[in-house]
Amino acid sequence: PSGVARVRINGASASHNGLQLRLDGRVRQQWTYTISYTWSHTIDNSSEVFNFDTGNSVTVAQNPLNITRSERGNSGFDVRHLFAAAWIWDLPFLREQRGWLGRILGGWQLNGILRIQDGQWFVTEGLKGGERVVVGVNRYQVAEEEEVEILRIPYEVERKQIERVRRVRAERDARRAEHALERLREAARSEDENLMWPLLDCARAHCTEGEIVESLQTVFGRYVETPVF
Repeated sequence: PSGVARVRINGASASHNGLQLRLDGRVRQQWTYTISYTWSHTIDNSSEVFNFDTGNSVTVAQNPLNITRSERGNSGFDVRHLFAAAWIWDLPFLREQRGWLGRILGGWQLNGILRIQDGQWFVTEGLKGGERVVVGVNRYQVAEEEEVEILRIPYEVERKQIERVRRVRAERDARRAEHALERLREAARSEDENLMWPLLDCARAHCTEGEIVESLQTVFGRYVETPVF
């Protein structure tokens, strides 16, 4: 047999270039400091301005067939300039911590951390100036969006489908259906048995999709996704 094989990969391509400078020092046995500066540039083909996840990135490119042209641009988490500084100041008085006064007031130090970096408004300015291209936002825009017709299933269709399921369950061989479902549960409990054949037997016995799912839930349980904000 032959047919069409479709493969979907949650992936993208990205490149990162950076320059890092760092200076460590100590002054008069009291001050210890670290100063660093980083220039970097990150480019990928999966950042999306309307996705508010970490770094407003998506798992796939908007157009996987054109990832080297307008799909490729500055990353949503691209930070060009980053300055960071940290320091420790050992207070000079009562350093020997002699006596009760020295133990209370001596040995203290002051610490500090400073971080300055580019913000998201640079990304906004890049969109306005055209430096960063986002399909549909500042390039390849549609002048007038077409109205999409929404499929609405009438209640009458739902009622007819419910009656049809009830009729199938009433006319089928109940013992055969129950036996097929029990066989499916046994196969699910096994670690090396293929579920395809028990599933086909359930379909031939006119078991409903809900009955098949409930039978598998008794073995595997029900998956509940953990919300991530």
